Amino acid sequence: MLKNLFLVAAFVASVSAVSVTYPYSGVNYTTDGQNKVSWSSVSTDPKNFTITLSNGNPSDDQQLDALVDTGLGTIEVNPPSEGWPASGAGPYTINIVASAENTNSILAQSPKFFFQAPKTSSTSAPVQTAAVQTAPTTQPTDDTTSTDNTTTTVPPASGESGASGLGANTVLLTALVLLCAGLA
Repeated sequence: MLKNLFLVAAFVASVSAVSVTYPYSGVNYTTDGQNKVSWSSVSTDPKNFTITLSNGNPSDDQQLDALVDTGLGTIEVNPPSEGWPASGAGPYTINIVASAENTNSILAQSPKFFFQAPKTSSTSAPVQTAAVQTAPTTQPTDDTTSTDNTTTTVPPASGESGASGLGANTVLLTALVLLCAGLA
């Protein structure tokens, strides 16, 4: 019995625990500029990996970044050489794979997402608020004073809820623990 527990513990220690945390369910990528990829990892994960964009057909996978340092936890990826897919295209996933040469060895995968045109926000540009002024009825003279406009900058709304999906490795680990409990 103890031998079985040691075997399971050794197997669990060898399983990669890297997990994609962004994009998460309900998030889409934009068709312009960079897009974010975030992940969580443990000390037993590989020191680096490759990030690919996948539409589910491995022959269409596009490499976004190679030799990514696992310890970073998040990066901005540039579009692939062909550019991002068109708005509405998908579903796609972000795959964290072992290496550029070994893209079939998927360490983690994001939930499915689509591409959308970038959102424009009026709050990202400065908002100007004018002070109350009375307009002169005649041409100003040298003794006329005026009030300057004031400018108020409203920062863009921010905030993203970080939600992690369960990776295949987490499900596998849970199944192994339950199996061991049944053997006891």
